[in-house]
Amino acid sequence: PDESTTCEAVYTTTQADVDAGRIVNAAVVTGEPPSGPPVIGGDTEVVAAIHEPGVELHKTAFPAEYGAAGERITYTYTVTNTGNVTLQGITVADDRLGAVPCLTAQLAPGESTTCAALYTTTQADVDAGQVVNAATATGEPPSGPPVTDDGTATVTATHEAGIEVEKEAFPAEYAAVGERITYAYTVTNAGNVTLRNVAVHDDRLGTVRCPATVL
Repeated sequence: PDESTTCEAVYTTTQADVDAGRIVNAAVVTGEPPSGPPVIGGDTEVVAAIHEPGVELHKTAFPAEYGAAGERITYTYTVTNTGNVTLQGITVADDRLGAVPCLTAQLAPGESTTCAALYTTTQADVDAGQVVNAATATGEPPSGPPVTDDGTATVTATHEAGIEVEKEAFPAEYAAVGERITYAYTVTNAGNVTLRNVAVHDDRLGTVRCPATVL
């Protein structure tokens, strides 16, 4: 009577325990008196888990440069669970490409998944000199709000400006004063970027009017 004894047992937590947020377990103690049935007692203990969810997004682009409209850029998004709980509903949203498909929608702590998307350059992208776009990765922990991380990639345009003019005269010959010679100037944008304020100047005729000033 009134004596106590201490018993010990060791339990090793699992990822499911961390995700669950707590461990609840009950113990039952029995003892046999000198006479009569055994006596029974019990107690329950709750151990809380500390949730530290986290996600990381790493974004890369290939190739690193482009030089024309219609080129394809492949974006790769690596999403990593940097927390201590399992993340569900893994998604990646790109501000240019929208929702990006990923290989898996669930990540255990330390796991990563890869997502990929393609972008086709436009002439506006070439003129702008670069394509900059941002993406956001989102994951849902067992409790609390979703966790997010952002990643940005910049792909640079190679500018190679050029212009050519081909000049023709009609007729090709003349024989008297007062004959009219018509000159035609064909101006071609020989580079990879849009040219503005296109103008032709002739050493005899001065400024030559062109129907288009943007090529």
